[in-house]
Amino acid sequence: MSKILSSVYTFILVGILFLGCSYWIYKNIEFKDLIDSTTIPSKTSENADINDTNGKINIEVRNSNIVKVVSPTVVEPIISGNEIENFESFSDVSVSSDGKKVCFIVHTITPLWLYVSNIDGSSLRKVDLGKNCIWSPDSKYIAYNNYTSDVSTVSVKIYNFDTGEIKDLIRSHVKSGFIRVYSTPRWTSNTMIEALYSEFLQSNAKDQTFGTSAINIESGEVLD
Repeated sequence: MSKILSSVYTFILVGILFLGCSYWIYKNIEFKDLIDSTTIPSKTSENADINDTNGKINIEVRNSNIVKVVSPTVVEPIISGNEIENFESFSDVSVSSDGKKVCFIVHTITPLWLYVSNIDGSSLRKVDLGKNCIWSPDSKYIAYNNYTSDVSTVSVKIYNFDTGEIKDLIRSHVKSGFIRVYSTPRWTSNTMIEALYSEFLQSNAKDQTFGTSAINIESGEVLD
């Protein structure tokens, strides 16, 4: 009998302690605190591209989707990889300076493609074979390099977001018999681009020269 009473007393004591702890938690920890302590899983290697426009818009690649991070616990989908034919991954995600548009590179089975859309994912467009997309300061143009899978010139191109026009700024500047390979272009103003390059004869790729081009997108002038 004494063992039964002892067990009952123990059970009652545990119950009192449980109720006491529950009441303390209820009085001292609000439900919103529990929500705030929940975080979105950290980015994996797939989620490497982040672009923050003046601290106003945070764009990330998460689980084969481009999303806008609204808060630590809220994201808004912009582009899904499921919308794109032969999709493998995203890279080079870049938001325009006005925060209204986004460009990015899509990796497919073989080539790389430049895509653009509005910041909400509308008006998704497949632009050109390309890589390294960079917005102009006035958000009108995207500078990028053409994609090539063989030994040929890697140029600097621009895409006009409003008109859809594409211009190759370099190809006519390269001398016959030479191949010129440009690195990622850099905007120095709304009308000027700067890019490093290496150049070599088609018949002798080992003998390279290096330089920098300043490119005027309005006149088409290229100064090495």
